[in-house]
Amino acid sequence: MKTRFSLIQSFATLGIILMLSVFFSPHAAAQYDFKSEPAVLGRTDASADTNRLLWFSLGCGSGVIGTYLFLLGLESASAEVAVAGGVLGAVPEIMIQVGNAPPPTDRLIGKSPEYVEVYVASYKEEKQDIKRGWGILGLLLGSVGGVIIAIKTLID
Repeated sequence: MKTRFSLIQSFATLGIILMLSVFFSPHAAAQYDFKSEPAVLGRTDASADTNRLLWFSLGCGSGVIGTYLFLLGLESASAEVAVAGGVLGAVPEIMIQVGNAPPPTDRLIGKSPEYVEVYVASYKEEKQDIKRGWGILGLLLGSVGGVIIAIKTLID
């Protein structure tokens, strides 16, 4: 029984030594990305600042109207109406590319230039990703609604 306990104790000691060597090695500090703090804060703030409902609604509205006009244009052989419907489907993406504002400057006062650069880049990237995701989701849902409305219109 005593040998069994000493075997478990020696394995536990070896495990603790290995864990300590990993956590306190000089390589562990070199692997830490010191730019991750502003990147994480930028993404968190962008997530809190972005109005998801607005972008979902914009995508949904342009999807409904764009798909409806596109299908009506195809049915009536009116190329202008079909093209107008196709252009309306691109409205959310155009708005995302044009309206990507930087974060409020009060969050950046007193920070180093490297911090500001990483924070602003991650803020803009996250905000753009959220807008695009919710806009596309709304566009898809709106397109289904536009198809349903167009079919109902064409049947009646």
